[in-house]
Amino acid sequence: MTKVQHFDADGNLTGTSVSTTPSRWDEDSRVYELAYTEYLDGLCECGVPRSVCMDPKRVWKVDFRVGNRCQALERVQKAKQKQDAELEKKNIDTFPLARKWTAEDVTAQYGEGIWTDDGEDSQS
Repeated sequence: MTKVQHFDADGNLTGTSVSTTPSRWDEDSRVYELAYTEYLDGLCECGVPRSVCMDPKRVWKVDFRVGNRCQALERVQKAKQKQDAELEKKNIDTFPLARKWTAEDVTAQYGEGIWTDDGEDSQS
């Protein structure tokens, strides 16, 4: 419900308008959304439920993987950051937050390996 008061040029109240819009939430969607919010609130920063993540009885084997796509993106982003730093020394705006990075699979054209935007190949 929205309530708006109306005044004349002298500041005197001349009326009130009330508008209502139906809720976009029905009971089922409200219950689902509340449950989902509680679930998200219960997650640790690592994405695992805190009850599991913080359990002192659990033992964890930790490992990591390097995605070739992710590595290629990071390599190009770091090169661009260096270029940006040089431009910014010359007071040239670079707008890095406006960039939306993409990675296209070009294996068929160039063969296997990790490629940057300038065609530099880094075989892994």
